[in-house]
Amino acid sequence: MSEKIGRNDPCHCGSGLKLKRCHGDFVKIEVAGRAYQEKFNELIELEKSKPGLIGELAKESAEKFVELPLKTK
Repeated sequence: MSEKIGRNDPCHCGSGLKLKRCHGDFVKIEVAGRAYQEKFNELIELEKSKPGLIGELAKESAEKFVELPLKTK
């Protein structure tokens, strides 16, 4: 298991700056992208095992979204 790097730790590039001031945003984007890719791969495997399931889930989600009440001022 890798050691967790904090925002206030020195940046991995060797600049001497804190991670949050140097490559902090890049790290957030990279981690978010990796999580998105993992979830996408899970959905692809799910679709392979049960064709049509993703479409059904999307339709159900859309129907629930339409049923939500709208906020008014």
